[in-house]
Amino acid sequence: MSVTTEDPVSSGFKWDHFKTVTDPKQLSRATTFLESVSWPALEDVASRIRGGISCKLTADIGLGYNHMVRDIQFADGTHLVARLRLPRFSDNGLYPDSNAVDIAMRSEICTLHAIAEHTDIVVPQVYASDTSADGEVGAPYVLMNRLEGNSGLDLGLEIPLQYENDLFSEMARIHVRLSCIRLPRIGIVIDINEDGTYQQGAIPGIGGPFDTAAEYYTAWSKNVSFGLEEERLRQASGKFAEEVVASTALFKKSIADLADKISTPTNNRGPFPLIHGDFGHHNILVDDDYRVKGVIDFEYAFAGPWEIAASFPKNLFSMPRVADAPWNYDADGNAIPQDLVQTLMYQKNYIKAVEMEESRFGKDCILSTAMLDPERQQLGEALGSFREGVAGFYGNLTEECSSLWKKGSQTTGSTRIGVLEEVTFSTSMVSVRVRPRSNP
Repeated sequence: MSVTTEDPVSSGFKWDHFKTVTDPKQLSRATTFLESVSWPALEDVASRIRGGISCKLTADIGLGYNHMVRDIQFADGTHLVARLRLPRFSDNGLYPDSNAVDIAMRSEICTLHAIAEHTDIVVPQVYASDTSADGEVGAPYVLMNRLEGNSGLDLGLEIPLQYENDLFSEMARIHVRLSCIRLPRIGIVIDINEDGTYQQGAIPGIGGPFDTAAEYYTAWSKNVSFGLEEERLRQASGKFAEEVVASTALFKKSIADLADKISTPTNNRGPFPLIHGDFGHHNILVDDDYRVKGVIDFEYAFAGPWEIAASFPKNLFSMPRVADAPWNYDADGNAIPQDLVQTLMYQKNYIKAVEMEESRFGKDCILSTAMLDPERQQLGEALGSFREGVAGFYGNLTEECSSLWKKGSQTTGSTRIGVLEEVTFSTSMVSVRVRPRSNP
């Protein structure tokens, strides 16, 4: 087992999110969980896997939407990290669907193995796990090596100006490398065969595995629901409530109608790229100079359609213009809010960075080509925002796609951007605040 060494460009963990939580439900869940886990039992487990070397939990407590993270320090200076699964808000501290938790955790462990085996992306290495809430620790957990650095969530979701270019370029490199792990079907990774190949299983809440993207989109339309109750959607939509609700209600049927057209004939069948499922700098560890130290939280990873793989990182998300609030664009279709103008500029530069990385890596340009197909890319990204409950005129987007494709414009409607020698993300702003969303 490798010993974690301190990063000279890291001032230590900034796991302050738990201390600053203000949402009563989130705080109550985290506090109750902290009191319910048998932390001495966790220390005993950690000690056993290292041959009896004594260890203690440090005071650092990391908190995400689905997990609590604890740092474990051993007498010989080695560190491990324990990542414990939190119960869902609606389950009153229980884990009613233990099979779902087991599948999700095993899938993530297998996915981490695949990434470590086939790429140079730094990801956690798992040494022990228990997917049961009835074990000695009292919660599902994994024990992993400790990667240095802090996530964007720990750093207040801000990227200082001087680090933007390098960070986004490195994110593009990671994006490309992940897309080069390709599996024959659409689905999650559930096991590793003796010959080193991977078994695939159903995507939670959707199904599968699927042989074609069209099958996936059909299943998506039948099984996925909008991620916000209608009353809250109406409140969020103001005077456009009736139109937004009606547009949202039609989206799933429209996806079903377009299922065999969303992917191009070439991309409809596998192999399909590995998708992180919650990719953004909130799940990337960086040092004090924002140099990437690792990627975490592959809980929602799956092999999926290229249109979804072509989604921008969560911190670069924007609602497609035709589905966005009308006051965000002028009569000529130009973005008005400065933060939206900036995001759209970042998106263009991010695609160029992806192209540069594809050229450097010498694999192919399927990912950048998918990102440069605006209707399909936006539709694939909209599936995620719909599931997360982001308000928008979703019906406008499917209507536009349907109209274009009926006219025979089923190839990409954009010109490939040539590989540039330099990509610059910087603007005149001092920093960029980026807010991740939940899983797509």
